[in-house]
Amino acid sequence: MTGEARPDGIELWQDGPDWMPRAARPGYDNFLNVFSHIINLARYLLGSSPTVAESAIEASGAGRITLDFDGIACALDLVNGSEGSWREGLTIDFERGAVTLELPPPFAEQEAEVIVDHDGQSTRLTGEKSWAFRRQADAFVSDVAARGVPLASGADSVTDIALAETVWKQRASG
Repeated sequence: MTGEARPDGIELWQDGPDWMPRAARPGYDNFLNVFSHIINLARYLLGSSPTVAESAIEASGAGRITLDFDGIACALDLVNGSEGSWREGLTIDFERGAVTLELPPPFAEQEAEVIVDHDGQSTRLTGEKSWAFRRQADAFVSDVAARGVPLASGADSVTDIALAETVWKQRASG
């Protein structure tokens, strides 16, 4: 946010669904802006249409949710924090190992790391140094120029928002 005055004639969109109490909207806004990305990543890796099995969300939007991907549980711990090192990622556990995706801070020019643990051995896979926001902008321009469908489409975002609303409706109903 800046100290600049808002130009005249620009209508503000409502910052939450009609059913949501005004006091809950800042936490919901935080949830959508911060935590929807890891939910979207889980959907990309595990399946596009999970159901919300459990959720315990605080007023800030932080908390824990468990998504059910056709019998595969995915527990997400969603934590707000401004101190300490950046920690965002996803771990998928298997019978004899795990795959962990560690995501860099959004403004860092570094690639995500993939850690494969198998039978007690750990292997770290890294890509070339890059910047996620630059790759996102390049992909957007490429999709527009080629009239292509983006990897994360508007329809995909609607699914993320529907999941977020389910979580927050569960919070509202107690």
